[in-house]
Amino acid sequence: MPTFLCHDCAELHAHSVKRAGYPGYGTCGCTCRKCGNEGRLICDGCRGRGKSGLLGRVCKTCGGQRTVPCPECRGFLADPTCRLCRGTSCETCWGTRKVELERTLATLNSSPRRTMFYSPGSYRGGYEREFPVFSFRSAWNRLSALVDFDPALRVCRGVARECVQLQGRAGKSERSVYSIYRFGDDQYGIEESFISFESEGSVPLEP
Repeated sequence: MPTFLCHDCAELHAHSVKRAGYPGYGTCGCTCRKCGNEGRLICDGCRGRGKSGLLGRVCKTCGGQRTVPCPECRGFLADPTCRLCRGTSCETCWGTRKVELERTLATLNSSPRRTMFYSPGSYRGGYEREFPVFSFRSAWNRLSALVDFDPALRVCRGVARECVQLQGRAGKSERSVYSIYRFGDDQYGIEESFISFESEGSVPLEP
């Protein structure tokens, strides 16, 4: 089963802060009761000075950093008692930082098969059509040669449409993103959004 890095968890830990209105699905809104989502606390051993004792030696507790990781949330910036994220602050991977594609797709709400696609070369014009339907096996056979070797998986949950996004390899377009939508049990559609020097737009991926 294809497994990817969790984009939401990677973003959270790279910035070490929760951001209001974060568009990804991963950032839970709970707050660590001990550190207030700072992730670190003032070191008790040196009281935040980085040094201890009469000789001013480097504090052995914090190693001179003046702060220590929060023992309550362990740097996950989450409330350990939160039923939603289970104390990891990530609803996508539950703190494992790895995501199984098929299992994640199964959590998506079903989407309508008809949608508006942007015409290559312009976002102003577009056309409406139905997605071709893939089984999970056929979808992955199609995508495995198109996506990055080790991409981060992003879950996008909107009001009307939900999808999983994977970054595409450099190929016919300078930059491409593949969005996978769920239509029903083992029924998926794939959309390629791309930008190149010549054109830009989005098209349904054909079998």
